[in-house]
Amino acid sequence: MAHLPDDDLPSSFDIVIVGTGLIQSIVAAAAARAGKTVLHLDNNSYYGGCWATLMYNDLQRWIEVHSKEVTDEDESTVVTQLNEDEVSVKCNLSLSDKVTNLIEINHSEEEEEEDKGENKTDEEALVESVPINEEPTSNDAPDMPINNEPIESKVKVTWNNLGNQKKRFNFDLIPKLLYCRGEMVDIIVQSGVSRYLEFKSLPKLYCSNANHEIIQVPCSRADVFTSSIVSMLEKRKLMKVLTFCAEYEKHETDYQEYIGHPFTEFLQSRDLTDNIIQFILHSIAMVDESETTLNGLKATQMFLHSLGRFGNAPFLYPLFGNGELPQGFCRLCAVFGGVYCLKRSIRELIVSSDNKQLIGVVCTTGQRIQCSSFVGPAGMLSSGSVSSQRISRAIFITDGQIDGMDEKISLLTIPPASDDSPASRVSVLQLDSSTLTSTEGTNMIHATCKSFGSSAKEDLEFIVQRFFSTCTTPSDNKPRLLWSLYYNLSLSSCSHSTETDSSRDVKSDLPPNVLMVSDPDDTISYEACIHEAKKVFECLYPDEPFLPRMPDSEDIIYGEEETASSDQLAGETEEETSANQKNDEEDQHNDEKDQEFDEKVEDTSTKQNPEQNDSI
Repeated sequence: MAHLPDDDLPSSFDIVIVGTGLIQSIVAAAAARAGKTVLHLDNNSYYGGCWATLMYNDLQRWIEVHSKEVTDEDESTVVTQLNEDEVSVKCNLSLSDKVTNLIEINHSEEEEEEDKGENKTDEEALVESVPINEEPTSNDAPDMPINNEPIESKVKVTWNNLGNQKKRFNFDLIPKLLYCRGEMVDIIVQSGVSRYLEFKSLPKLYCSNANHEIIQVPCSRADVFTSSIVSMLEKRKLMKVLTFCAEYEKHETDYQEYIGHPFTEFLQSRDLTDNIIQFILHSIAMVDESETTLNGLKATQMFLHSLGRFGNAPFLYPLFGNGELPQGFCRLCAVFGGVYCLKRSIRELIVSSDNKQLIGVVCTTGQRIQCSSFVGPAGMLSSGSVSSQRISRAIFITDGQIDGMDEKISLLTIPPASDDSPASRVSVLQLDSSTLTSTEGTNMIHATCKSFGSSAKEDLEFIVQRFFSTCTTPSDNKPRLLWSLYYNLSLSSCSHSTETDSSRDVKSDLPPNVLMVSDPDDTISYEACIHEAKKVFECLYPDEPFLPRMPDSEDIIYGEEETASSDQLAGETEEETSANQKNDEEDQHNDEKDQEFDEKVEDTSTKQNPEQNDSI
């Protein structure tokens, strides 16, 4: 990418974007593709912001930074020179208060302390077995069984003895998955970002019942009728409602009266049992009970339509972690001339006092840059329509997979419990070394939920007790927990509208060409992210196409054609010939792109006969 030293930034850009989160990165790529000059800054030393994937050493620095007590940034003594018709708007440079309640635990050290205690006890017992002041003889030695078989040394995996292998771990700050037929996959293919990425498919999904048993989520008709989640009578009702959700647009009159009501009310109107309703809400739609009917139907349809494309399950996971996605869009922006500079941000905006239009920005280095538009993270400016929520996160490193989750790459949803933890739905994503996020012989397990307690550890510690073996609760049937990290994230969201400036939700007292974008949401997918990126781009450039397909080298015409084609000689006009050729080329190109993307997804499920693919 184009990185420039401190004093070499050009003095003018069409758009300045702060933060390399996924939404900003998509907007940056789309703006560069539209021919705009883009300056993309990030105060961090890494790409992605809250969307980042960090290596172990980077994670340790991240923990150190966010474990410090938040203090106000020193006010700059540099006074920006303003014209008479200009005013400045100060920016918030410190967003470290988004991360709280950080707790890192090395469970290997706990085991080692316990082992030392046991060894010390054995040594003391051996000393006490020999009388003091007496010459020890061979008869005084304790009886030991004689075994002539060779001793096999088996080194127990601990976090401490992984050593330099820790560098091979990649930690998602907020893990997410791509729907196989979601809009994010379409944009990745269409824009050409897919050439920078590779994916793994999730073979199976799981859910947890009231008895804490792990059960496979049915992803086909055959799975539904062999599933133990629901009774035989419930299975037919379940199939009927899923068939309805898959094509709900054709039956608008059947759900019209419930559009503004909770999805649960609509499901109850279909004569479904509480068991089926909870299953659809938390394991298929993956929405809260307060979600509206229309959003619940859309989420269920997205799940169903994504089944069967890459194996049975509907999700993909990017190799090396989710941080590869924002980096992919940043690369696309750089290919089309975008300028990147890390460890730098914007300290103030320069706004016209007459019409409140943005004139330019001032970097943290003091350089003034003229620009027409500005995009920054929510919370950077005190203005704007912003709401926030808190989520709880935990990352676990184990020496094996969770008992009951047969597939090493899989998703487990734990529904909220009325009389037990958790109080909100928990998503548990299990990854092995094939995703290039952990080393051979270990698993990385992510847990995420909306916060309901005072800290992430309080919310998610039940997972340790339920699924892992520790020195305090040892179990031969559970994987040993080697390392864990808990933290809370406060995530901000912005509302956007593509209407006129006078009625925009984001208007507030911000200039119309200044937009804030949201942090990641608490859902498992990227759908909300791509929708917001489109809205922001449409607000800024309503007449420009959003990330049109990436031209291939063979599509580029370096000179005008001088000879007529056979179609033109046959009487077809040049415009008709050009249109027909363009349509044929686009159809062929789209087929090639889909095939190219399919080849970049490694199907981790058992290969099926196409005739046996009976997705719902």
